[in-house]
Amino acid sequence: MNSASTAAATTARALRDWLVDGPAQLDSGPEAGAVAGTIEPSGAVHYVYGEITGYYLHWLASGAVEVADATRKAQSALAWIVRRYTGDGLPPTRIHLINVVDDWRNRVQFCFDLAMLVGGLAKAEARGLIDVPDALWLRFGTALEQFAHGTHITALPLGNQTPLPQRWSTSNGPFLAKAASRILLGPRAKLPPRVLQSAEETLEDVGVSATQAQVEMLHPALYAIEGMICSKTISGEAAARCLARVLAFDPGDGQLPEAPGSAIRRSDVIAQALRLAVWLRAQRVNGAPSDRVIDSLANALVTRVQTDGSIAFRPDAEEPQVNSWCAMFAQQALDWFSRWRASGALVGISATDLV
Repeated sequence: MNSASTAAATTARALRDWLVDGPAQLDSGPEAGAVAGTIEPSGAVHYVYGEITGYYLHWLASGAVEVADATRKAQSALAWIVRRYTGDGLPPTRIHLINVVDDWRNRVQFCFDLAMLVGGLAKAEARGLIDVPDALWLRFGTALEQFAHGTHITALPLGNQTPLPQRWSTSNGPFLAKAASRILLGPRAKLPPRVLQSAEETLEDVGVSATQAQVEMLHPALYAIEGMICSKTISGEAAARCLARVLAFDPGDGQLPEAPGSAIRRSDVIAQALRLAVWLRAQRVNGAPSDRVIDSLANALVTRVQTDGSIAFRPDAEEPQVNSWCAMFAQQALDWFSRWRASGALVGISATDLV
């Protein structure tokens, strides 16, 4: 290993240990098993999040964690999901723990959040960490039917009339490729055919729309590519072209901005770009990023991780908030980087392992 690979491997282990032994997953209280979004320097958890709990299950199933720990943590997450998603109605998008907050995200359900839960449950079950009850698959299948429109899935429920802010997450776009790819990880015999068909069509159509869409927010643009690499028909070269358009906003030090012209540099965006860059290089895809670009992204990410293995969404913020999904993305990115740097390959890792 060279020095960059060694630093990345060490940092990936620290992130892994923080995610397993730290405050990311609640271990007590009514929301035990759920995964936190952001965590204050004091350790206070503002909210737990179904989407992020789905990411956590997916991450636990990726092989980064010892089987005994992964099983214990995954079963705790499953128990929370069963409690929250098989009762009357679906839980709010964000379950706030400290203060009652009028969070606009809680006025509607999002296809993306449900898809991440389906993908995480499916990966953890395939890995042998959990057994998902049929009733839970039925619940998610029924919930997802409200997003299946003809040959595509939609970001919000069909016919939604709830006034919402104009955000990338409230508009249909190429980012739904990731949602589609996660729905397709679910058991075909236990999800509605209409949902599966809509997800398949969405995933295949995004190859055209993503290459033509203007890059506005980097985070959802990278979500689109994360879905694209799971497609059986979209070429790696198309994904590489889309990634190159995102990396064009790198100021030269790997500290990618939230959006073109923005001064905000986000840890999750850097980690997303690094994962994709390493994956495409390991697959020897034409047009994949260069060594220099990949090393720069890895170095930028390593410098954002604290000695305890935590990572903030924005380390330069006045009050940096530790973030659990940033930690998962960063752990995977740096682990993949160190493996690729050591051997030039990613043995035993598939595109669907990407959290």
